[in-house]
Amino acid sequence: MTTPAPSWSQILSSVAQGKCPECHAGKISKGFFGMERRCPHCGYDLNPENGYFLGAMMIAFFVTSLLTVPPLIVMKFMGVEDRVLFVYPLLQYLILGPVITYYAKILWVYVGHRAGKKMGP
Repeated sequence: MTTPAPSWSQILSSVAQGKCPECHAGKISKGFFGMERRCPHCGYDLNPENGYFLGAMMIAFFVTSLLTVPPLIVMKFMGVEDRVLFVYPLLQYLILGPVITYYAKILWVYVGHRAGKKMGP
């Protein structure tokens, strides 16, 4: 007997809470920066190979760039001081960088889970 596919609202809720993509019950993060090797609830392998989270870092870089570059261009055209243009990305990376990286890793685990389901055993 197979379990029914989770709804999009359940998937989004599980991503926001940092839950396992397989069982949606086990917490997959260790603190804010670490990831469990396996789901503590169902044993799903969250890190199948070395370098697995490289794609997550690319996602984090892309999102951070989208949140940084367009506002900097607008501020430059508005005539904001260069000092503010220098400090803005630094503060943004300090505040949003860890949050974006955390969720990029979780999203990458979900992408890997979904791709694994489509590929089959």
